Amino acid sequence: GQKLAVEAVEDATARYAFTRNLLIGMAALAAIIAALLGIGMTRSVTRPARQALDAAEALEQGQLAHAIEVRSQDEMGRMLGALERAFGQLGTLVRGIQHAAGSIDTAAREISSGNTDLSRRTEQQAASLEQTAASMEQLTSTVRQNAENARQANQLAANASDVATEGGRVVRSV
Repeated sequence: GQKLAVEAVEDATARYAFTRNLLIGMAALAAIIAALLGIGMTRSVTRPARQALDAAEALEQGQLAHAIEVRSQDEMGRMLGALERAFGQLGTLVRGIQHAAGSIDTAAREISSGNTDLSRRTEQQAASLEQTAASMEQLTSTVRQNAENARQANQLAANASDVATEGGRVVRSV
């Protein structure tokens, strides 16, 4: 009986050691799997978060062509997709504004050129009007001089008529 008891104890000890080693191995494997899952989950959150941060920093520096790689369809993936679309829309908006600014610049240059031409023509018109005014003053002066000469000629003719009338009377009285 003692041999059976010793064998039973040895068998129980061996089973205990095997079970203990199996449980330790399974616990170690579970710890490794948990660590790998933790690393994987951390990366699945931190990688998209880092991409979002990189995109925000690129936007802060005015870089609208920043590439965003969307790898998943979870919440972080959808957030990165929305951020990527926002970058695209913002880029389109900025290009539209740049195009409009270019058109405004072209129109402003054309208006400036037109104003310069209008100013030049206005100055020419003003010079022509000054010449016309000077000519009108000269013409007015000439007309006044002619009127004065006509008045003097009329006076001389009236005097000559008076002298002739007086001469005719003297001749008749003699």
